[in-house]
Amino acid sequence: EQEIKALRTAADVSGAIVGQIAALDVSAPFIQGLTILGHDLKMALKGKPTAIWAQSYGRMWKAVWNPETINNFRNTNQPLYKRALEAGVITGQSEFTSGVPLMGRALGKVPVVGKTLKEGYRQSWGRMGAAYSDFLEVSRIKLFEQMEGPWLREGANIYDLGAVTNRMSGATSAAARGVGANRRLIERTAAFAPNYLRSSLLLMKDMVGRGATAKEVQSTLATMLGVGFAAYYAEEKVRGREPKIKPWPKRLGGDGAEAFTTEIAGQRVGLGAWMY
Repeated sequence: EQEIKALRTAADVSGAIVGQIAALDVSAPFIQGLTILGHDLKMALKGKPTAIWAQSYGRMWKAVWNPETINNFRNTNQPLYKRALEAGVITGQSEFTSGVPLMGRALGKVPVVGKTLKEGYRQSWGRMGAAYSDFLEVSRIKLFEQMEGPWLREGANIYDLGAVTNRMSGATSAAARGVGANRRLIERTAAFAPNYLRSSLLLMKDMVGRGATAKEVQSTLATMLGVGFAAYYAEEKVRGREPKIKPWPKRLGGDGAEAFTTEIAGQRVGLGAWMY
């Protein structure tokens, strides 16, 4: 399928805008990586701590200061990478920061000061964007490594392990799923992170399925939500406040948008739920 030039331009502009937001907010560990943390919590409760999230988070900040951190990790784990890639684990740049290089090239074309602007951008947004992607890559590789043995002992499909590893860190390949080039460009233009949205929906689908994939997703999400609920409830009780744990609208007797939030300086901060 031949790409439509106008769609490519629109998708590139959209990606560049997303990259400016995502690269500096260092949110990957707390959004896409949240399920990885849930897996670690689950393993800790089983008496088999893994610390995948913590290790990946530490490497993310190392990558900010030394961009070669990810290459060193790849070189050290070449056999593992080979198995993971063969199973379909996604590595490399995240869709959230894929537009960062485009902005750098655009700045480089500014007359007189372009070279300086491009280098300054590369050392700031460029480093942070790369570290964002590095966290996700390391977490996927470490998660695959940790689950590979038990997965194979159960006789489960190794390609299913690759797929669920990607989804648990907010990634999937639209191209591999047969989505055409121009549709991918439309999605990139219209949505903040279409593959993250797709992977989240697929993870929900996995949760109601059967087999090793469903078992992993169900246990991980249950642990993540259970521990999160317990931590919030205990924190509010310690502060002498009544936990707001009813996510349905206030008109139906719930806590509405105040559900699972806490008060800080007169403002409600937290997850929230229904607006009213």
